[in-house]
Amino acid sequence: MPRLLRVVVRLHWGYSVKHPLYSAGQPSLRFPPPTSLLGALAYPLHLQEAKPEMVAVGGNLYSSTVELLDSVPWVCYRISNLDPRSLVETKDISRVLIAPYVRGENVYPGSPNIWAVQVHGKIYAPTLTLDIVYVVANSKVDIAKLVQAAWGIARLGVKEAIASTLNVELLDATPANREVVETKYGFPQTLAEPLEGGYVASRLPLPHRDWYRLAEVRDPSTYMDDYILPIDQVKARLGERGAALKVEKQDLGYIIVPKEVVGR
Repeated sequence: MPRLLRVVVRLHWGYSVKHPLYSAGQPSLRFPPPTSLLGALAYPLHLQEAKPEMVAVGGNLYSSTVELLDSVPWVCYRISNLDPRSLVETKDISRVLIAPYVRGENVYPGSPNIWAVQVHGKIYAPTLTLDIVYVVANSKVDIAKLVQAAWGIARLGVKEAIASTLNVELLDATPANREVVETKYGFPQTLAEPLEGGYVASRLPLPHRDWYRLAEVRDPSTYMDDYILPIDQVKARLGERGAALKVEKQDLGYIIVPKEVVGR
């Protein structure tokens, strides 16, 4: 039976998670994607074990986050202290100023280092608090290591997006034999259809082994879906691929997950 690792994380100024479909300009995804939340947990976990940020699997290179998927195949979250509609992207060039091609000594007629200035997207939201639920679906996993790693979460997205963990707890969950559930936590639209309640939707990447594969050109949209983020609470009808887990803690309710996660 899956267990849940609930982690409450506060972001100091906001976050920036680069959109995968751009190369020159670098806009940010509006909301934190589940893939980056897994990366946020994988980083301190592998730092403890002195593992590199890349691993070779079957002759292919992957982000080391892919190893976490064997134990933590799914993650969802909610924004607990702000209305998600208030999160808007701004763009600036502050980070680019360190690049040599915009330094004054390199800007002259015929210089080989003249490039267009690129803007970087950011979501400014000081003290934004995320209530994150990691689904632990491997009974052999070292829970103590995961808990320690959760306390060590220090960033989300780019390394400058500093984060602090406020609370970590382990929770039990049971499969819910229901077609319609109410949830406060985000979910992909391919798993459930929202029926009632306010929400915002944004196309975000979802956990998949191939998402973390490096040095290969492929279509990122294959691993992206419209992600439903409740403003408060949403009533949703589960689809063919969706299932629900009831969180065994008062007031947390249900989370929506892929069926294969419940069956592990």
